[in-house]
Amino acid sequence: MSKILRNWVSEVQPFGFTIHKHILERQLNGIEQTIFAKKNLHENTFQVWATVGISDPYLNGKTNYVFWAYVCPSGLRFFSNDSWWPADDLASAASSIVRFAVPWLEKHSTVRALLAEVEDCLQKQKSWHYRFAESDQPSRPENILYYHASLLHMLNGDKESSCRRAAEWLKFVEGSIGSVEPDRTFRQMRDLGCELR
Repeated sequence: MSKILRNWVSEVQPFGFTIHKHILERQLNGIEQTIFAKKNLHENTFQVWATVGISDPYLNGKTNYVFWAYVCPSGLRFFSNDSWWPADDLASAASSIVRFAVPWLEKHSTVRALLAEVEDCLQKQKSWHYRFAESDQPSRPENILYYHASLLHMLNGDKESSCRRAAEWLKFVEGSIGSVEPDRTFRQMRDLGCELR
């Protein structure tokens, strides 16, 4: 795998990606973007992922993936079916990464751009997978988008919207036991001066 990454890095280094452990990554404007390959556990095939994430200051800077795409020879996929590369073809994935993944990642390289996509999903009540796949199939936004929206609004300096989305996220996590929620969200809301019920 490291040999494949070294082949890929020569193609994506001009876009600011470097090898870190077993992934290619770059930091842009508070956004973390990665490219990596994931092996199929059942056969000798791989998926190539391009991800967009944000760091959560309330989880010691842990990165949360907001969106991801599967890189394929003919474009990006937003569902995992039909997204597997035969092992022998994996080295050639670099051209698809540069052609399809890098422009998609560029579109999602600022807090404001990422926030606009998240809010569009929430306002239209549509799953981000279906939105990016340009599918008309009925769907609902993933609950986690409320959490991402609250963080992105906070990073964008919009306290009121961050409080509103955090309160909506709390509805999904208030009964959580044995996890970091809802304490994490309560800390964020207290720091922002949100009204707590």
